[in-house]
Amino acid sequence: MSDTAPKKPAPAAGARGTMEQTYRSAKDAAGKAIETTRGAARDAVKRTAQGADAKGAAAAAKDAGKAELDSLGLNRDAARAQVGHVINGVLQALSSAGAAAASKSKA
Repeated sequence: MSDTAPKKPAPAAGARGTMEQTYRSAKDAAGKAIETTRGAARDAVKRTAQGADAKGAAAAAKDAGKAELDSLGLNRDAARAQVGHVINGVLQALSSAGAAAASKSKA
């Protein structure tokens, strides 16, 4: 019996691996947030179609989406922290590469 599920690529090492993992986890969390907020969006559309105030329905959908994203940890502060981690990883990788190149040229 063969496994039909797609295989995940082997994790990359160093800063690239960190960036790829961060990207995958953010993408997965965003996908879950979108799926879980669909119901709230449908309700907002329904209220609008039934004659409710369109502005109020849009605000309700926006609030529901923000609440779901916050519950998943996807907010402005979390995004800033993730970007900081990625930048630190890139800088560390560049520093290591520079040090390796310098030591190689001295040898």
